[in-house]
Amino acid sequence: MDRIVSLFSILILASSCAKVGVPTGGEKDSTPPIVVNASPKLGATNVNPTSGGILEFEFDEYVNVSQLSAQLLVSPPLAKPLEWKMKGRKVQFIWNEELKQNRTYIFQFGDAIEDLNEKNPASDLTHAFSTGPDLDTLSITGTVVDVFSGEPQSQRRIFVYDWELPVDSILSGSQPLFVTSTDSFGSFTVRYMPEGKYRLLAIEDVDRNYVWTDGESLAIHKEPIQLNSADTLSVELLMQKTDDIDVKYFMNVERDSLGLLEIELSGELDNIDEIEANSLNKFGSENSLLLWSDPHTVENSTVIWSGADTLIVKEEKMNSPLEFSLIKSPEGKQVSSKEAAFTFSRPITFLNPHLFKLTKADSTEIEIKSIQVSEENPLQLIVEAPFGRGDIVELSMLPKSIEGHGKKILADTLIIKWSTFKLDELSELIVDVDATGWIELISANGTIVKKVAIEKGIPPLKFKNLTPGSYSLRWLGDSNSNGVWDGVSLKEWRLPEPASEMATTIKLKADWIHEISWDTYE
Repeated sequence: MDRIVSLFSILILASSCAKVGVPTGGEKDSTPPIVVNASPKLGATNVNPTSGGILEFEFDEYVNVSQLSAQLLVSPPLAKPLEWKMKGRKVQFIWNEELKQNRTYIFQFGDAIEDLNEKNPASDLTHAFSTGPDLDTLSITGTVVDVFSGEPQSQRRIFVYDWELPVDSILSGSQPLFVTSTDSFGSFTVRYMPEGKYRLLAIEDVDRNYVWTDGESLAIHKEPIQLNSADTLSVELLMQKTDDIDVKYFMNVERDSLGLLEIELSGELDNIDEIEANSLNKFGSENSLLLWSDPHTVENSTVIWSGADTLIVKEEKMNSPLEFSLIKSPEGKQVSSKEAAFTFSRPITFLNPHLFKLTKADSTEIEIKSIQVSEENPLQLIVEAPFGRGDIVELSMLPKSIEGHGKKILADTLIIKWSTFKLDELSELIVDVDATGWIELISANGTIVKKVAIEKGIPPLKFKNLTPGSYSLRWLGDSNSNGVWDGVSLKEWRLPEPASEMATTIKLKADWIHEISWDTYE
């Protein structure tokens, strides 16, 4: 019996010890696989070009090969895909065609090789050898920075093409001859290049497909690079985030029986004139489009967006009329003591100023200076009056005070209350800047608070009645004097116009005047 009890105790103890010893996983491995041996060696010459030749890598850990056809770039290009085999920690890549004589071959693997457990890629693994006695050893070195902040751009892919390759071919997906990536300092070096005339660009390449896609950051080197020796570019590549959408089409359409069309667009309108809509009234805001007229005219209309998409109105389902209602108005504390905006669900066609009443919290009536429809937005009503500072105001819109498209009237009284900041609750910013173009004042959440056109020699800018908080300044230049800031363009092979962001954040306090002088070229 004692032996049974003792054995039972040993089993319990063993079980307990086993539970204590279960591994917890430890820290996640973030180290990419490292090549410890390669054959042929990096930079080898007189490599046998015969079909069936093997390029072999040995790594410091077990690896896997993934999406080789999408990630591997070989220069000069091969007509047939490489085959690959795994042997322990070794990977063999076999070429199945005769290589060209006396040529340097570069194998750029992208993210194709990754460790087995955490899938850390051996990014930018590049191997080069020559089938002749000489190896191409020329290189291009440069730096990529943000166009506004000047901050180095790390992990950006550098693509090099023959200069004679048309830009349209790059846009269509032609793959680069040479590829590398920027380091943490935004620097890069493209190696093993022969003499030639090259075109170079940098992209974010989020989808890792060796092609620039709308929405990815982009930088270009404007001039051709004539490579006769190792070259360091004399100018930095200025990288800019590009727009997310280029394809234009109508997504959703709401048509009502009174002749109002609400259309959701696939992207923002650059200009309302992009829309052809016969004689219909039109208004666009962000990715929304409103069109309106009498029902018969709308029924027989066709809408075209820049020739890219066409909408035949009569083919769209007709719905009940959209009610006329207030959808946006002042709330909480407002900065302006003189003007308030009210946005409605339908275009405003008539208003009766005598049916508006504005009062303070003590019921004292305030004289309304003007009530009018905004020139920029037909859905918006602008009320101008001396609201005062630190006061609570109440605006009453009586029945039939406003009429919307389709003779939809305001049926019930609307009462809107809000208050205004006192002057000692607000700040003022004075900016002395000697440049031409535009200055943008940007809030901490990225909203452009104000945008002001500037010219050299003008007096300091005054931004008044700002709410306390953190702000930044951005300058956009206009070197071609076309009235807009032109960003980077791959299609036009165009550099962005000069621009910069102030390096330091501006912190504004209540009841303070903050003065700064800014050299936009620093």
